[in-house]
Amino acid sequence: MSKGLGSGRAFAFLVLLIPWPAVAATTGSCSVMALSSRAGLPARAAATSDPMPVDDMVEYTYSVPSAGVGTFADCPISRTFPDPISDIRVTIVSGTADDIGFVGSLQVTDAPPSCANVGSVQAPVDVTSQVTVDGNTASLVLRALENCCCVTGWGQATQSDRSNAVLHWEVSFAGPKIEVTLDPSPANNQYVIDAAPTMPMVQAKARVVGVTPDPTPTTTFTWTASLIVHENVPSRDVDFASDISQNVTTLGQNLYVLQLLNGGDFRGGKLKLKATATANGQSLTGESPDGLKIDGTNPQRTTIQAYLDGLHLAGHGLSDADVGDALKRMACQESGQREFNASANGGVGSAYISSDDGVGLFQITSSPCDPFRGCRNAMFNWQTNADSGAKALGDKIAFAVGFPNRLSMLPEYKDFIANTINPQRKAAGLRPIQGAPAPRFTTNGAVGSNPPDELLEDGVRGYNGWPGTTEFGAVLHEFTPDTTFLLNATNEQLRGINNDPAVWRRVLASERPQGPGNGDPAYLDHVRAQSPQCGG
Repeated sequence: MSKGLGSGRAFAFLVLLIPWPAVAATTGSCSVMALSSRAGLPARAAATSDPMPVDDMVEYTYSVPSAGVGTFADCPISRTFPDPISDIRVTIVSGTADDIGFVGSLQVTDAPPSCANVGSVQAPVDVTSQVTVDGNTASLVLRALENCCCVTGWGQATQSDRSNAVLHWEVSFAGPKIEVTLDPSPANNQYVIDAAPTMPMVQAKARVVGVTPDPTPTTTFTWTASLIVHENVPSRDVDFASDISQNVTTLGQNLYVLQLLNGGDFRGGKLKLKATATANGQSLTGESPDGLKIDGTNPQRTTIQAYLDGLHLAGHGLSDADVGDALKRMACQESGQREFNASANGGVGSAYISSDDGVGLFQITSSPCDPFRGCRNAMFNWQTNADSGAKALGDKIAFAVGFPNRLSMLPEYKDFIANTINPQRKAAGLRPIQGAPAPRFTTNGAVGSNPPDELLEDGVRGYNGWPGTTEFGAVLHEFTPDTTFLLNATNEQLRGINNDPAVWRRVLASERPQGPGNGDPAYLDHVRAQSPQCGG
């Protein structure tokens, strides 16, 4: 706009929403007219060796011939500092544009009518959103929109009595440090154990930043790593760092590879990589970004079911098919046949840890071992977890096999028969029971069959625990002697009572202790209600 038009008029501030860079622009060269410090800090027009913050005012002016109404004249501005930028704020404090002023896509002046006056900054405007930072360089574009004729730009270069654009720079620096870069960087900061399962490859490299000349090529970096999961009882973070190779060294930007001490192990959780080095006599540290993690993939349920069918845990007269059926129902009851906290059939998520610290498919807690300590693979390898769950059931079945014999030898049970049952039988005209009947558990049929597979069902009950005691002090298994049968068995029935399944009755859920620490009183009922396919 030509000099002197419309001087002294007042105009309302009009915001123009103009896409950038949709409008053609001419590039000009900015002149830095002044540099002043604030708050006692030195102005930094050139790089120095210290990481002292910058707080200064810089004036800019430029002018280019007008390319017509509606065109822009741009002046790219860059400032390079000696250290990487950690934080920055840029504010345009004052200035006059010919004709309407912008920083990047942000309008910062008023917008007078065409050829009536030029735009000026009415109040300080924070333009940090328009600043691009790359290491130790900050860049922005000062812009002017032509709304009349002649020249386009900012400040004195357009007309001697106009004020230059004044930018207030506030910059702080990280100082020398190590920059850790993941190579390649995983999507969403998430490494994933696949459904096979296979551990993901975790690789990173380090470089020194903020030191000139760059010492990275000859620097030795020492790497450590941590993998953290949260244990609920007691509430605390558990670090699997002891399972990871630590203090691994790399030279220059050679790749660091995360390695577990045992190549067949599986670990996950919140991941943090740390690199340390000495550069120019200074100890430096760098870390991987926050939020990095190793999660896992839930296999297809059909894959899990086939694996459980192939474990061949039969014994004690039980069949493979019946035990496999029970394992699949139990896995469905415990976790929905999932290893990780995500949807079944391919979902990806963190370790599935329940409120009582049961993990994964069968919700392994302490049997056969504690997954937060002795058998950590069960938390991240679904096959190991399935093996652990199957072994735990096998152990419970083995214990259940001996229960009838142990019961028959229990003095309290013998006293119960002799002093409680037999006097009532005598009063009813029936012969007394000899000994303490406790037939071997039956072993035919799947969970839920009729008549029941007593051994299999008692083992399943034991997987969740056998809380409670009988009236004669015995552990409360899934089945207990039926007092009604013992009182009313005919004299003829006494002949085969030691082999008669009618001696046993199922323990009701209401007869078991209730509340925390007592497991699920109706566990067998809930397992029996599940489908082996668990919804497919």
